[in-house]
Amino acid sequence: MLEARNTQSGNQAPEIEGLKSEITKLKSEVKAVKEESRNKVQKLKREIAFQVMHLDLFDIRIYTCRHNNLSNIRADTTVTRESNAFAAGKQIFRDWEADAEFMAEYVAARQHILTHHVAHERTGMGRGKSSAYVKDLLDRGDESRGVRFNYILS
Repeated sequence: MLEARNTQSGNQAPEIEGLKSEITKLKSEVKAVKEESRNKVQKLKREIAFQVMHLDLFDIRIYTCRHNNLSNIRADTTVTRESNAFAAGKQIFRDWEADAEFMAEYVAARQHILTHHVAHERTGMGRGKSSAYVKDLLDRGDESRGVRFNYILS
């Protein structure tokens, strides 16, 4: 009986080893996905903080030049620009446009604000700009970013 059990265990050994190998491989893949997610979240938080800072400095000239070393900035070109909300949005868009999930959220957020405006127009409540005006601004923003979406006013 002991010999039969050992023979049966011996026959299953390759299957067990294969399963162990698959588990190890899957654990490694999960670890890589978690690390990639952490990196994306960290990058997103850094970019949000950077753009909030730009929004706080709205309508003043700020230095936008890049330097390898801040103690030797005379050797580099100096660049300033007046910060505005559109520039902040454009930068965030450029940083994330390759991410399919971001693009889906981008379109959904824009469609939602239009649907919200239409709902207020139907009730006559509020003093917001017309949905057609808002749609025109969104369309122009998309055009400047090189994308086009078909938002619906309904």
